[in-house]
Amino acid sequence: MSEYEEYAIEIRSLRDSYYTIDEISDITCLSKTKVNQLIKKYNIGRPADATNRTSKRKIRPITPEISEDDGLPLMEVIQKVLGDRMTEKKGQGYYLDGKPCSSSRIIEEYESLLS
Repeated sequence: MSEYEEYAIEIRSLRDSYYTIDEISDITCLSKTKVNQLIKKYNIGRPADATNRTSKRKIRPITPEISEDDGLPLMEVIQKVLGDRMTEKKGQGYYLDGKPCSSSRIIEEYESLLS
């Protein structure tokens, strides 16, 4: 077994324990670049429950005071429903969960909440 295979085994166990690349680099005394190379070479992924984290915020259901018949534009209705998960920055567009997002994707998210 080569030296790097031993590091790969150690990196895999550290990744399973939710260590970041910076922390792994400090523990193994390898550079961050080398840690990234080994992760890629040996196909070391993140733990299954860390790869697709969703927002932990509570989603408010549509209430009678928030309805599409109020004459509000659709995006304003969606913004009231999603609450602080969705923001609009002037000149930069919409953000969903803190990440830039297209309006069509936000509408999809809204429709998925309705079903």
